Amino acid sequence: MTPDSHLLSHALQLVQQSLHDCLQDDPILLWQLDPVRNKLRFFSEPVFRTLGLNVPLLFQNGDYLDRTVLEEDREALRDALDKMKMQKHTGIFFRIRDEDGCPRWLIMLGMPAPETPFSYIGAIGRCTRMLRRVTGEHHGMPPESIDWLSSPAMLVSFSTWKIISANRSARDLCGQGENVPLEDVFAISEDLKAAIYEGLTFSRRWQGVLRVRKPGGSVLPCSVMMRPLSQDGQHCLWIRLTPLLAVDPTIPDVREETPLPDLSAASGERELLRLVLRNPQILPAAEGIILSRIFPDENRVSVTCEGTMFTNNMEHVDFPYIGSIAENIVRFSLDSLTVDETSRSIRPIDWALFIPQGVRSYYAEPWFGQNGIRLVLIFCSPRGGAFSDVRGASLHRLVDAFARRLNELDTHRTLRNIL
Repeated sequence: MTPDSHLLSHALQLVQQSLHDCLQDDPILLWQLDPVRNKLRFFSEPVFRTLGLNVPLLFQNGDYLDRTVLEEDREALRDALDKMKMQKHTGIFFRIRDEDGCPRWLIMLGMPAPETPFSYIGAIGRCTRMLRRVTGEHHGMPPESIDWLSSPAMLVSFSTWKIISANRSARDLCGQGENVPLEDVFAISEDLKAAIYEGLTFSRRWQGVLRVRKPGGSVLPCSVMMRPLSQDGQHCLWIRLTPLLAVDPTIPDVREETPLPDLSAASGERELLRLVLRNPQILPAAEGIILSRIFPDENRVSVTCEGTMFTNNMEHVDFPYIGSIAENIVRFSLDSLTVDETSRSIRPIDWALFIPQGVRSYYAEPWFGQNGIRLVLIFCSPRGGAFSDVRGASLHRLVDAFARRLNELDTHRTLRNIL
């Protein structure tokens, strides 16, 4: 056997083993594109669960592509997507950042479907392990990578539950550094710790709302995502935090310059929505507003619309939680969600609610209570791209005030019904 054949045999073994590893973790996703109807069809769940990657959004949402794909690979991926639309053969390796901010390699292949006019087929799969084997790259995470993230993140020892390292955002938020017990940062009961262990053991992740003890004794609710990680032979937890009632402390807070509307005058839910919508200082582009109350355990969201742009100002109309904006926000730990063109979306709620109501773009901001996501406030426009410049954390204060007043109204209504 020649040296070249030895090399080829070794390469084939690497590819075979890598495909085996890939199929164990996440299936390769197969898809079909109809360029005429602009219809994208996946033959399995189009989400890489261990990466937090929503594949359809790579095809249809430029903002999501910019947030997810490494800058040096974006243009090449856009060229590949353009070739798909023109029904040309294409193949590309590109990198994304997973939920922890670490780079991961993907491969995407596409070609016109044989003997099927106006149809295009393709596949997308993970290939980080294969490329690491070929290049000899180490499998660990660079210690300094935690500082690449602007959002709060920390690395914790799984055995001692003490902080190994924390980036600047996390230190500013929690006022804690290395070698501090996690119980000094979060208010965690034994029952909650058991639930976290269960999630990490069976789902390899835990996500929920925890109260962060800030310096001075105050408490701040945060959306927290935990994932197990092996680092230099040590079992660790990667923890990422998203403040729910305040912006990241490392970001200057400019919202104080915009006064909030007086919501105390509202005597009902619809009037509360009108007060927010009529304030031009909030989001001038908004011509409609939607309140979505969230009931995940019942698999439903209850929707109320307000605004002259809507063809139907529906009130307390139920839609499935699965496929909703709220589910998307929870699944991907989003602070907010912006859609620039609903007609290019494949999210079920966009076609069931927004497009029939004449909404072309929207901006959605969630509010979390002690038991998880409770409501989403959605600002709508009949024009595309109306909210593309909105900062992701700019409306937390408004939504918090809205949720507090809505809770007061709900309590008053409940008392009136009892009496």
